[in-house]
Amino acid sequence: MKKLLFLWIVFLCYGWSVAKAQDATVVDYTGTINGNLAITMQLTFSPMEGYNNAYKITGWYYYNSQGSNKKLTVEGMWQMSNLLFSETVNGAGTGAFELKEEANGVLKGTWSNGKSTLPVYLKAK
Repeated sequence: MKKLLFLWIVFLCYGWSVAKAQDATVVDYTGTINGNLAITMQLTFSPMEGYNNAYKITGWYYYNSQGSNKKLTVEGMWQMSNLLFSETVNGAGTGAFELKEEANGVLKGTWSNGKSTLPVYLKAK
């Protein structure tokens, strides 16, 4: 969570400077949290001006057992194959993802809410 806090402080100090929407790339993922909680996630990657090889991440995910009408909002940053983004529910931070991009559209890492840290595995559709 300290990394997430640092990331948000950097963004608040320097602000987001995002390129045009047509430069954005949308990727759909399916996978699991903790190996047994199936999720579906959609991330939009928008180039950030003034940052070398960095992208703003926005999107959502939901637990398949809950259905697509219970989406959680995510926002953060991708840089050098590392993704760090937080989730919010009704505007309140509820957790954070720290993922590493691997080959063949795979993202692996962790989700944490400050009390628990669980493994995450996602694969691009």
